[in-house]
Amino acid sequence: MLRYDMVLPDLWVGSHPRSSEDIGYLVKKERVNGVLNLQTAEDFERLDIDWDELRHTYSRKDVIVKRVPVVDFDAVDLRRKIPLAVAALHDLMTAGCRTYVHCSLGIERAPSVTIAYLASCCGYRLDKAWHYVKEQRESALPNFEAIWLAERDRAQTGSS
Repeated sequence: MLRYDMVLPDLWVGSHPRSSEDIGYLVKKERVNGVLNLQTAEDFERLDIDWDELRHTYSRKDVIVKRVPVVDFDAVDLRRKIPLAVAALHDLMTAGCRTYVHCSLGIERAPSVTIAYLASCCGYRLDKAWHYVKEQRESALPNFEAIWLAERDRAQTGSS
């Protein structure tokens, strides 16, 4: 069963779709037409996910999918991948997609990337983005240190 929460009117954060039916539900109920998937191949294997089938379903339903695999509970990998994930999310959002961001459970990786996106692209202060996402998704346990370090890295390199 999908467990997700709205962060912005066109942005949701949650658990991974397990089936074509889950994807159909998101498309029908929330009119999702963009997905940022943060799962790794190891996640697919561990959770018995047929990524090819899901990718085919997204394609048939005209959902744009971007994938930035981030290792679960790996702060170093999360810090390193946040800029790539934020850029992918920004691409989806600026293309006008109603976007669903997910990792496996929607607890650490997806909320962390969403917080970084709000801070990097939407003008939120990092602490305000943190509190806002936590209010919207109470089950979230984002990795503040990884987000903060990724934001510091971005500020030091001058990239947006």
